Amino acid sequence: MAGRVPEGIDRASIEKEMEETFIENLRYAADILDQNGIVGLIEPINCRISEPRYFLNTPHQGASILQKVGRPNVKMQMDLYHWQIMDGNLTENIKKYFPLIGHVQVAQVPHRNEPDSPGELHFPYLYDLLQGLRYQGYIGCEYKPQGDTTAGLGWMETYRRRCEDRDTAE
Repeated sequence: MAGRVPEGIDRASIEKEMEETFIENLRYAADILDQNGIVGLIEPINCRISEPRYFLNTPHQGASILQKVGRPNVKMQMDLYHWQIMDGNLTENIKKYFPLIGHVQVAQVPHRNEPDSPGELHFPYLYDLLQGLRYQGYIGCEYKPQGDTTAGLGWMETYRRRCEDRDTAE
């Protein structure tokens, strides 16, 4: 976790110090993780709704920090909920930062519900984009089910059938 800007402190006055500390800590952690073949993740979290004082809040800031860390075993977690809230422009941001992405999480914007619930994001398009970029990792679910958790996973069956239909057509 990147930490929070201390309450009562102006972000601009402490940002450089927080970034330097974060980078130093990430390098230290990366070296330990590398000894065990583990990839570490950083996650930009939106500061508009979820965490107003959270230090790391955009994919652009995350990419800049990863570049400064300079370790291939530290990647960025792409939580589409947070990325949409902070910057939108998901197609271009996903393409631009794809080499840095180590994990994907989904939730619909604005209410952080299931991907197939009403909202701003069109997940079939985003899944196709990730598939076209040859994303090989897992897609994690970090959302608030609108009802029963099991029923709220119905979107996965719909997506699985869609993938099977596409594979059959090819």
